[in-house]
Amino acid sequence: MAANEQVRRSGALTRVAVLDAAERLFAARGYRGTSLEEIGREAGLSRGTPGYFFGSKQRLYGEVLDRILTRAQATLAEASERAQDTTMSVREVLEELVTAHLAVLNADPTLVRLIQWETLEGHGQILGAIGSQAQAFVELIKGLGEPSGVGTLDETTATELLICVTAMCWFPLAHADAMERTFHRDPHSPEAVAAQAKTIVEFVLMRLATLRSTPAA
Repeated sequence: MAANEQVRRSGALTRVAVLDAAERLFAARGYRGTSLEEIGREAGLSRGTPGYFFGSKQRLYGEVLDRILTRAQATLAEASERAQDTTMSVREVLEELVTAHLAVLNADPTLVRLIQWETLEGHGQILGAIGSQAQAFVELIKGLGEPSGVGTLDETTATELLICVTAMCWFPLAHADAMERTFHRDPHSPEAVAAQAKTIVEFVLMRLATLRSTPAA
């Protein structure tokens, strides 16, 4: 291997090691509770290495978030694309989307912990990125009204329904330890996730049925 290729490969591996260490520490301690020096030690590198590669903690944090969101968006994009199939029933569309969201939260606890830290610290970079995509899901839910016999849902109803679905997806996995201690069931188990998805889908379908049977004001 040529010398410049060795240097380039070594630099790429070092960069990944810093990102991995930073992701672990930001998730465990939050942005404010983590320093570049600690990230260097966690990565098994010199204290100055993170700063050398990323310049600042803010930039490193941003790259950690980009990497996490890229992982999440890959799963959600595939589900959203499949949900565009007009031959799918409302139930099938909901199952596709809810299962994908639960898969993201279940497979990537770092995402869950960083959202919690940002909520506590008021450091809303990842929350802003997620929030920027919320309207797309509101529009998707609005569209579920037509095949359900309700007609296109209004903005307020669709938003409230999305908030409910988000809470039902989020809470058991974000508070897995408390849920396991209280109900003696691991929220991360395949059986628990499948049951959670089924409950959420049934909730949305029942809500749509209620709207269908309620006369317009």
